[in-house]
Amino acid sequence: MNKMVNGKEVEMGETIFTFDKSNETLDGVTTSPKGKGLWHFVVKGNTMHGTLTVENILYRVIDLHKD
Repeated sequence: MNKMVNGKEVEMGETIFTFDKSNETLDGVTTSPKGKGLWHFVVKGNTMHGTLTVENILYRVIDLHKD
């Protein structure tokens, strides 16, 4: 996974995700100095809506759309 910092792409590390076909969800776990991060995405067609929660605190809301 990567992130953008001051307009430049910075690598955050590798995360392994598991896709649940019946629920159309994608889940992964990361660790950082802040604690255990839980990534959760819902996949619908060409869109994904996801969150990152660290130690029960919402850190990110991610909305993706593929053209």
